[in-house]
Amino acid sequence: MEKIARFIVEKRKFFLLLFAAAGIASIILAPAVEVNYNNTKYLPQDMHTSKSIAVMEQEFGLNGLGQVMVKESSIPEALRLKEEMERIPGVEEVLWLDDFVDLATPLSLADPDLVEQYYKNETALFQIVFSADDYSIKTGEAIERLEKLNEGNLFMRGPAVDAFRTRQTATSEILVITLLVLPIFLLILLYSTSSWLEPLIFVATIGVSILINMGTNIILGEISFITQASSGLLQFAVTMDYSIFLLHRFGEERSRGLETKQAMINALQYSFSSISASSLTTVAGFSALMFMRYGIGFDMGAVLAKGVVLSFIAVLTLLPALIIFFEKAIVRTHHRSFMPDLKRFAEAVVKLPLALPLVAVILPVAFLAQGSNHFIYGEGLVSGKTEIYEVFGNFNPLVLLVPAGDIQSESALTESLSGAENIRHIESLTTIADSAVPREMLPQALLDNFQSENYARMIVHLDTPVESPPAFAAVRDIRSGARAYYHDHYFLLGTSSAILDIKEVVEDDFTLINMIAILAVGSIILITFRSLAIPVILVLAIQASIWINMAIPYFTGAPLLFIGYMIVSAVQLGATIDYAILLTGRYMQYRQTMQKREAAVMAITDAGNSIITSAAIMSAAGFTLGYVSGVPGIAALGMLIGRGALLSCVMVLTLLPQLLMAGDGLIRITTLRHGFLKQGGKFQ
Repeated sequence: MEKIARFIVEKRKFFLLLFAAAGIASIILAPAVEVNYNNTKYLPQDMHTSKSIAVMEQEFGLNGLGQVMVKESSIPEALRLKEEMERIPGVEEVLWLDDFVDLATPLSLADPDLVEQYYKNETALFQIVFSADDYSIKTGEAIERLEKLNEGNLFMRGPAVDAFRTRQTATSEILVITLLVLPIFLLILLYSTSSWLEPLIFVATIGVSILINMGTNIILGEISFITQASSGLLQFAVTMDYSIFLLHRFGEERSRGLETKQAMINALQYSFSSISASSLTTVAGFSALMFMRYGIGFDMGAVLAKGVVLSFIAVLTLLPALIIFFEKAIVRTHHRSFMPDLKRFAEAVVKLPLALPLVAVILPVAFLAQGSNHFIYGEGLVSGKTEIYEVFGNFNPLVLLVPAGDIQSESALTESLSGAENIRHIESLTTIADSAVPREMLPQALLDNFQSENYARMIVHLDTPVESPPAFAAVRDIRSGARAYYHDHYFLLGTSSAILDIKEVVEDDFTLINMIAILAVGSIILITFRSLAIPVILVLAIQASIWINMAIPYFTGAPLLFIGYMIVSAVQLGATIDYAILLTGRYMQYRQTMQKREAAVMAITDAGNSIITSAAIMSAAGFTLGYVSGVPGIAALGMLIGRGALLSCVMVLTLLPQLLMAGDGLIRITTLRHGFLKQGGKFQ
């Protein structure tokens, strides 16, 4: 390692130029990375929704759907607005009352249920069919134009509108969140370091690695909008402590009187094992996500693991060059440390019998509670829900494709589903045209909308919220009804159907990725400490904080986003296990010359401020995402990460020392070359 460290120091100008070139290239590449807002893309290809989307695209094309509601509108005004909507590029069709009722006759003579689906209390509701899918830029541009009609006095909702709002919100938030969180990071670093310049060097080092990570995402083709919005902050939060480790070690070497270059060589050599162990456990936690069948895990895991590796490389190569280059300025801007002395706190911790009560009482309760949460599985925004819902109720359309040609079965299926609970109405050829009328005599536009060469299309409107037990029950009823007439030769797609598939996939994924993360992290700790007991103790301490974190929503009655629950479980374990490794490393070091209580006190005193700093940065990143983001999925992820970092910090500084002392004898027996203090032939 000494030769490598010397090479890094001697070739520091080369590394400066290398990172500068990589940064410039990434500025060019990053905008070319496509961002995906359609989470159904991440479902396994053998899932029903994935198959349904493929058949739908082939037979009918994928068309976005939305609704526009206009209040205080007469019928002539509604007809005029409809014509304006139809002229907008990207709008393929606008359905309104005149498509089903002859408006030349009094509305009192028409079917009142049909009329109230489109016109109620002088309020018109238009069904919009877009020429591209819900997530298309073309569809988004059409929505922007629709919003300007009627001087903006209208309301919109539907899958296409939700997709547009999500993209709009996520894109605009990245800059806002960055501008908010950077000053917070700098304040935390200024408080925890001993120079006014050091935080800027840290931010520059990790910032360049984040930029390179964004640029190298081009190799993935596209990434999820959740990954795009959160990966940069998470990378910063979980890798900043690498910089702190190296700089602190460099300061120690300089205080011994070594000249700058040699001090940096020693710092690289002696801090490599702690930095590499921290980065490996973090990579292990993120990499576990890549084993999810639901592909968003691979997406986020790959980007974050790559980011940690890039930060690790930057800290070991770019940061030494920057420290040496700015060393004189660092010395000139030196200030006293603002961090508190944790000696009294540490003495209080080792005197309090926290471990056994916590493990015996709180953790089992937290474990049971975190598995009993009310989970939600979708992440979209619901635009215009309240306004349109108050007049016309829910909008939850599903598309059912069945083999074409069997009119009798179509009619029977439509009739059976029409009587099912939570199904408001069904649009199909059999409901619009009499079954006795030959299909070839119907208007071609009508045929094209509801029938292809191989399939007939039915649009089933549910009277339920998109994600709710009644919606899932209705989806199961529709699948069961279609199976009775067509066996497995049918396809159902829509938001409720997709969320039900996501629910089934991610619940199966959770146990797998959790076990992979625990085994991977535990294995790295085992190798690092050459101990069988230490991995169990460290993982237990962090897992305790995860259970408590996930149990809080249960006790507050708040729903918990399952994707966030699953991702944060792996992220929190992989990222905050560093705190436990740092404290345990100090404990093992002091245990060679001190008794276990004294070693625990010194471990907390020495490692505590670094742990607090790292946790504060990670919490700031998480809570900023949580409070600022208007996208529910991103906000939920942020809140869990922010709270999880604080809980991990508390567990490591209070529970872990108690566990280390309680398990001291077991650690000694199961650890190779532990070197524990021995006096009078006995271990102390």
